[in-house]
Amino acid sequence: MKRLSLFSLISVVSLPALAEELWDLDPFRVETTPEQESIVPTVRPIESVWMQGGNVLEMPRSVSTLTRGQLEARNIQRIEELSPYVAGAVSAPIFGNAGVPTLRGDLGEAYQNGQRKTFNRNVFPVSFNGVESVEVVRGAPPAVFGFGNATGGYLNFGMKQPHWTEWTSQLRATAGSWDSYRAQVDSGGQISEHWAARVSADWLDAGSFYRLVYNRSQSLYAALQYRANERVTLDLNAEYFRASYTENLGTTRPTQELIDSGWYITGSSVGEPGSALFGNTFEPTGRVRIDGSQVLLAPGDGARARVFNAQAILRVKGDEWNFSNRTYFEDVYAERYSSYYFVGYLPDSYTAENRSEWSRDLEWGGLRHEFLAGIAYRFEYRKSYVDILNQVFNPFDVTADPDTLRFPEDQLFFVQPVPGTPHLATPGGRYPREGMGPSVGLSATLNSTLHNVGSFAQNRIQFSEQWSLTLGGRLDHLWVDTKDPLPRSGHTAAEASHNDTLYSGSASLSYQPVDPLVAYMTLNRAAAVEGSGSSGGFGLNSNLDTGKLNFIAPELFRNSSELAEVGLKLSLLADTLFIASNLYTQKRNRLNPRFNLPDEIRVRGFESELVFQPNAQLSIGGNFSYSEANYINGPLPGSIQTVPYFDPSQPSGNFGAYEPGDYRLPGLPRTLFNVFGSYRLRNGLGTTLALEMQGEQNLDLFGHVVIPSLQQLNLTLFYQRDPIEIFLHINNLTNEFNWRPSATPFAGADLVTRELPRHWQFTMRYRF
Repeated sequence: MKRLSLFSLISVVSLPALAEELWDLDPFRVETTPEQESIVPTVRPIESVWMQGGNVLEMPRSVSTLTRGQLEARNIQRIEELSPYVAGAVSAPIFGNAGVPTLRGDLGEAYQNGQRKTFNRNVFPVSFNGVESVEVVRGAPPAVFGFGNATGGYLNFGMKQPHWTEWTSQLRATAGSWDSYRAQVDSGGQISEHWAARVSADWLDAGSFYRLVYNRSQSLYAALQYRANERVTLDLNAEYFRASYTENLGTTRPTQELIDSGWYITGSSVGEPGSALFGNTFEPTGRVRIDGSQVLLAPGDGARARVFNAQAILRVKGDEWNFSNRTYFEDVYAERYSSYYFVGYLPDSYTAENRSEWSRDLEWGGLRHEFLAGIAYRFEYRKSYVDILNQVFNPFDVTADPDTLRFPEDQLFFVQPVPGTPHLATPGGRYPREGMGPSVGLSATLNSTLHNVGSFAQNRIQFSEQWSLTLGGRLDHLWVDTKDPLPRSGHTAAEASHNDTLYSGSASLSYQPVDPLVAYMTLNRAAAVEGSGSSGGFGLNSNLDTGKLNFIAPELFRNSSELAEVGLKLSLLADTLFIASNLYTQKRNRLNPRFNLPDEIRVRGFESELVFQPNAQLSIGGNFSYSEANYINGPLPGSIQTVPYFDPSQPSGNFGAYEPGDYRLPGLPRTLFNVFGSYRLRNGLGTTLALEMQGEQNLDLFGHVVIPSLQQLNLTLFYQRDPIEIFLHINNLTNEFNWRPSATPFAGADLVTRELPRHWQFTMRYRF
């Protein structure tokens, strides 16, 4: 038998010649792995609406999946902890509280069972209590999903469903470093001939390596499933989640010496007579070595949130057609306050969506068509009060008494009291002032309503057993109203309206010469909008050059992402070996409404992943990515909040203005490499090793401060023998002193966060 070369696998031209050779494989013994323990993505159907019931091989996009077995074995409870298992994903902490993934150098979106959730860049922690599996698609969503707030990619949470076997329950308890404790109970089963139920409750009380940082939360999740017959099913799920926590800004004044050796520049201008924090400079008083736990928080700083979401999915199977209707609702309350000075108050946030899809397979024109069409209605309401106008970082010396890390309120400007709260925020509109120009407004302070009606269609045309073409398109009609909830005293609240039509389109060509091998090429154009805050919503804009004040900029609705991707997917050895690779170029198009000029990023790269699991005892996996991410003749003034690099003699401002150029995107390494392996003995004892590696990354726009290549080795020892499972996780086993940007790329050279030193976590699960 001829051996299959690596070059043959990645050459599309040679695919037809390989067809016969791919079938001529040596015998391989396969021991079936239970689905809940499997990590191979081809074992189960894709839950995403785009490919209902389809296999990952049939999806003409780069997609990674994480099963229940992986989530439990790795004890994944945060968005950032997914990154090692997804090619091209970066573990950007986003002020220690990531609510969406960072994929291919840009923010992504979060979905739940195929419906887009409330946008949550870093407003509140994400609950994993109800999550059973995760699918991650790199690159903007396909056309049938319509517009979003971010276009780097998206993750889709597959929620827990009831068991239809005997009633089963699980208790889980976790204890870890820095007084971190978690407990969960999960129970469910059949309750009648047609009904099954599941309930999961989760409790967390976690301290932190970082000074004054904590995270406490409670969650209750419930799911019901109704099976009228083989044709009709109804799935219901709901979760109530509340949390109190802190945002971790990280450490101020990053220099190369801080990154390389831990030396921090001391000195402060806070409280000096006549000094102004905004735009200040100061004289250094010395330097001191720090361990990275010193972060920009004062006693009393904190945040809290309450989140309720509910979803209903009706599925009906006909003889020649399928119908589904999905309804999603989410209610969010969030409040964040930091003394250095930031306020984010979200008293009201409502998201509701109803989506209906019809699908049918038919023969027409001598070809087979898999047709999908639907209509969706989405409603969003946001009321938020924000002050980031007074937010500065470098005046504060984090080695000083934490109680001194407070912005003197007599230096605040353009703020007003938020009714019913102790907070001060910046009005959302600009208002006239006698003898002066208009006052300053902040578009993130808003009272915004969105109505959206979208219609979409997709057709997969099967030309032959090998060739197929998938075409998709969507039109979205938007009606937006916004009003300033905090007008300047003595003035009528500014308000504005806007309506628009957005379009998205995609085309994918797939070639499958033999059953285990698929090659594809995809072109995708996804519409996007520019929300005004971390939670979305639309605020008021102003352009002083034209004299136009308090309007909704049409440019906010002209954003898009253009993707071209070619890839190969291969499944061998009875679905125990999966290999996927792709090449892509992706461009984010965005207009800056203040300057009416483009603010664009282009990312080009290669991604590859491999998963091998011949049986329940052994699993091996890994992924690699290389990318070049650059601004296109940018960035524009105010598009990123970064300084060229820290220098005590330079002012500490919020909004930089730099000479346009094709700068490398700060905070994004060119190379990412992750590999893991797990082996379990017949007696239940086992171990897992996972290695994470990243290439160097520029902290600032100009590359004056560089975070060198970093690596982290994680070790897990475990025992699995029903009904007990025990895990001991030792993370950062070699105790590497690594740093990451605090909010890629939004804070740039202003802040940096030390990665956690060596720490441990002990988990025990008992099933009954």
